[in-house]
Amino acid sequence: MTQRTIAVVSAGLRVPSSTRLLADQLGVAVAATLSTAGIEARVTTIELREHAHAIADALITGFASGTLAEAIAEVVGADGIIVVTPTFGATYSGLFKSFIDALEPDSLRDKPILLAATGGTERHSLMLDYALRPLLSHLKARPVPTAVYAATADFGGAGAVELASRVNAAAAELAAAVAPAHSAAPVPGSSVGGFVPFDQLLARVGADGVVGEGESSGLGVDTAYDRVRRAEKHLSERRFLEAVEELQLVMAERTPVCRSPRPARCWPGLTTARRSSAAPERWRACCWRTTPPMRMLRG
Repeated sequence: MTQRTIAVVSAGLRVPSSTRLLADQLGVAVAATLSTAGIEARVTTIELREHAHAIADALITGFASGTLAEAIAEVVGADGIIVVTPTFGATYSGLFKSFIDALEPDSLRDKPILLAATGGTERHSLMLDYALRPLLSHLKARPVPTAVYAATADFGGAGAVELASRVNAAAAELAAAVAPAHSAAPVPGSSVGGFVPFDQLLARVGADGVVGEGESSGLGVDTAYDRVRRAEKHLSERRFLEAVEELQLVMAERTPVCRSPRPARCWPGLTTARRSSAAPERWRACCWRTTPPMRMLRG
């Protein structure tokens, strides 16, 4: 059975804390989702409160040691990451930011991450998209679209049902991001699974119908590039001939096109009935289209 590791980073400051409670819910939901897909999940929870002094030392000395180094190795080596932080001053906590600062640059590059936060009121929920998501995106991580914010009221009553729905939706997205990609079946006529050379695709849609005989790139092979260029040339010539034909018809028939701001005073703009009842000399033919340049004619 395939195995995936999930690192859960909880930045709660108290024991017990709502931040750790939400972190545990997310970890269980991701593991359950992966299990339904036949993937075994190993979930490891890193409680930053236990490493607070080591994090401060790492910021001062420039390197992590001891249990903090092991925790960082767990996070960096995980297939997927869940980060949960309390909300202080409409943003993430200082402990969480200090832990992020202790990581090496690019250590979270291309890591799927589920973002979550807790707070006393739902009015601070936008901190997920205006503070936490930009921080992880700056580190080149790949946050999943759905983030989870849990206010105090979400841990009981009707709010708990809505919170469980958001948790399951976000867990499904993280599970899909860390699940192994299924290899596509080889396509006939292709040397690489799932990939078909462009010249073969072009031949399938009948590009041979616009290929001129004896024309090539000079390499002795009728390449896809040659076919595309000849198709563009054929289309350009066709449009040019259509434009010339239209211009000839216009010049021969002198088709009136009204461009007057007052079409009722324009002779070409009149309907057939009004033309029959109106004296042509009373109306100004202001927009007869003739050979360039445009000439103003009197009716």
